[in-house]
Amino acid sequence: MVTTKCVFPALKIGGLVATISLASLVISPKANAVLLYSDSDSFSNRKTELNGTAPLTVDKYNGTGTVDQIIITLFGQFTSSGNLTNNAVDPQDFDVSLTGRLRFTPATGSPSALVATNVIASGTSIGTAQSYTNIAPGAQVTFPTQTASNTYSLTITDLTEISQFLGSGTFSYNPSSAIGTLVDGGGGNIAANISTFADATLSVEYNGTAAGTEVPEPSSILGILALTGSGAAMMRKFKSLVKLN
Repeated sequence: MVTTKCVFPALKIGGLVATISLASLVISPKANAVLLYSDSDSFSNRKTELNGTAPLTVDKYNGTGTVDQIIITLFGQFTSSGNLTNNAVDPQDFDVSLTGRLRFTPATGSPSALVATNVIASGTSIGTAQSYTNIAPGAQVTFPTQTASNTYSLTITDLTEISQFLGSGTFSYNPSSAIGTLVDGGGGNIAANISTFADATLSVEYNGTAAGTEVPEPSSILGILALTGSGAAMMRKFKSLVKLN
């Protein structure tokens, strides 16, 4: 790419004053960047605890285009619901809350550019705490559906790192989870029967230049300059700044 600056502060064309930046006429190869390939893998409604038993796997890029950017996105969600029983001999007041963590770790042999990340950070509240008042002995109450979700994105532009994602093969993330249930009150006699399920998605986008795509040469820009009506003098000045092959 040729770096230029505006060398014509003002041009009079047909009695009007106009400013033309040469840099605005130089087209970078990345201006033609397109989505070359994408892939995704997911699971839903999988009961926690997750301990690497449901890996998410996507393809590396094995096409003919030139990749200059990779975007990797991880999405995770917890959904919890269930019931609680008062096993005390007296009516009880109590609060119930859930916390969770959903971690994704690159599988063995994955590109080194991948890093382990907590998509749902440790201790994140799953929904809101639920309060119960004067629950009779032996009574069962519903813990309504609660959710927590988050998205993590990693963008890779370093060519050395990008090379690790090229060619045949795949790469994977292993999920793991931890869920905590807190019952505050009830004298330790509240039985919680709450289940938590996880959804997760791994997606990858490979962006770059498709095979056979040509980037405009600086010489083609001279034609654009001619159309502005700036005349031969401006073209001679431009040639002095851009060395043509």
